[in-house]
Amino acid sequence: MIKIDKYIADLLMEHQFVLVPDFGAFIGHYKASEISTENMMIYPPSMNLAFNPALKSDDGLLKHYIARKESISYMEALELIRLNVREWDNMLQNNHAVRINKLGEIRNNEDQKLIFSPYNTFNFNLNSFGYKEIPLKPVVRRNLALDEKIYLEINKSSVIRNHKKGKFAEKRRIVYYSVALYLPILISLWAFFLIKEPFTVQQSSLNVLAVATNVDLPTGSVSDVKELPSLSESKNSEKDNEISVKAEKSSPKTNEEAKYKTAVYYYVIGGCFKEYGNAEAFYGKLVHRFEGSEILPDQNSFYRVSYGKFSDLHQANDFLYIIREKENSSAWILKQ
Repeated sequence: MIKIDKYIADLLMEHQFVLVPDFGAFIGHYKASEISTENMMIYPPSMNLAFNPALKSDDGLLKHYIARKESISYMEALELIRLNVREWDNMLQNNHAVRINKLGEIRNNEDQKLIFSPYNTFNFNLNSFGYKEIPLKPVVRRNLALDEKIYLEINKSSVIRNHKKGKFAEKRRIVYYSVALYLPILISLWAFFLIKEPFTVQQSSLNVLAVATNVDLPTGSVSDVKELPSLSESKNSEKDNEISVKAEKSSPKTNEEAKYKTAVYYYVIGGCFKEYGNAEAFYGKLVHRFEGSEILPDQNSFYRVSYGKFSDLHQANDFLYIIREKENSSAWILKQ
């Protein structure tokens, strides 16, 4: 015969009470964690089990659970419960204790009333699954008398520490006093030398400016030095020299060609090629995009390809800015 003890224990893990038809109900009550000074243990939260023989009506919980676990019908499960209850009743009538696995013992007392004694060896609280009892260890407190030698050592170390602090404070005061004494003297000396040679700084600044602008300083005193050209003026002069050099290179080879030259144009050059084929290939990329593009005649054995030509230098500069931003960062202006 199949015992129903394990099924009752399984259901108590998920339900507060489990009713056995025609026998009674096993009820579980929550029990908080506790410290037992007798056993010197800390117990996790658990369930206190009790048995109520007055609840005997079938609620179907145990029957349905056994039928599902044993793969039998509800009637067969109910018959299995009745067989176990009949066996328990016979044992109680013969004054024998009914031992239900993991739950406890049920027996009749002198007044023929059922008494339930739980085993308390299994924790039916799922929230405490895996928790174990923790043994307590007593804390031993001892009154330690301070040894005279230890007391002297502590006193000695504190005296040494205070002495070191006093020395450090004294050295710090000496440093402060020295700074307060010599700082005004140093400031006075610095001011004296500054007043004695007022033109040294100006002369050194002129030297630096001369190096930056590549301008030779005139010899003589500082009062004879004339105004030096600024950096922007020197750069502008260099640009003018470049334009003049390019203009000289692009000037007519002969005096006869100069006679027929009636206008000056500014070309925005995109490339300069030794071979005419390379210049033509580059021109082929520009001709469909820039109407004013052309290949300039051979000059100094080079063929120059322009994006366009302008009679006004300002317009040429504006166009050059656009070409450098969007097309060719190395484009330049040729004056012819």
